[in-house]
Amino acid sequence: MNTINIGQISYLNVWPFFYFLKKENHPYHINFIEDHPAKLNDLLLKQEIDLAPASSFEYLLHSEEYFLLPDLSISALEKVKSVLFCSPVPLDNLSEYLNKNQKTVLLTSASASSINLLKILWNFYWQLPEVDFRFKEPGKDWQGDCPFLEIGDLAFELYLHSPKNLFIYDLAQEWHSFTGLPFIFALWIVSKRALEKLETILDLKEKLISYKQKIKKNYLELSKKINSRFSTQEIANYWQTMDYDLTAEHKASILLYAHYLWKLNLIPGIPGLKFI
Repeated sequence: MNTINIGQISYLNVWPFFYFLKKENHPYHINFIEDHPAKLNDLLLKQEIDLAPASSFEYLLHSEEYFLLPDLSISALEKVKSVLFCSPVPLDNLSEYLNKNQKTVLLTSASASSINLLKILWNFYWQLPEVDFRFKEPGKDWQGDCPFLEIGDLAFELYLHSPKNLFIYDLAQEWHSFTGLPFIFALWIVSKRALEKLETILDLKEKLISYKQKIKKNYLELSKKINSRFSTQEIANYWQTMDYDLTAEHKASILLYAHYLWKLNLIPGIPGLKFI
């Protein structure tokens, strides 16, 4: 029996896909490797895993090493609720605040796509002054008076229960306001070596695509199956903000994202999208 290694992000936004993958019987063995997005990017590049819902930035940076599954993404049409820029002052006052205080913004190292989305918005949409971007540990509580980026379940907690001393900006919503497009945080990326298991990959592709409809029809029921500090209704509402498609509009957004990354010298060029 073939074995396929799939990277698993431990975030709510992809939980339903892994629920269905683990529930279903497969004619091959699946080994799930769970870690935060930045680590999965590294494992994909080293070809230590075959497939993962991984950073769109990782694909754009190393596209020659990967293929994509079609019709699948981890996106937000407008709000995402779990990728947040948090500031001690409103954006309109942030430039003045940074000039009077240390020009430091703290970043979670867990998500390359979100970090670079922030840098794009910072430079091209908000047009804020140059700052020192510094990393903090993923999920480490924020302390102090520096603006910061948070992602994942901790960000969702901040979204639901915003501290009074923080001004919170949803980066997907800011991207939509800037471009009119959805933002694609992750793509289902396949390593080149995994093409040796093409039949298995194609079978997984069809199953993952079929799960999209199951998720849309069962938000509330699925939310009852997850052990979480969030309520079932909070989780169901969150999943309804997520978008798992990969339409022409999504592809246009990926390439526009790539254009701005290239302008910031974060990627060497604008690659094409290669699908299995």
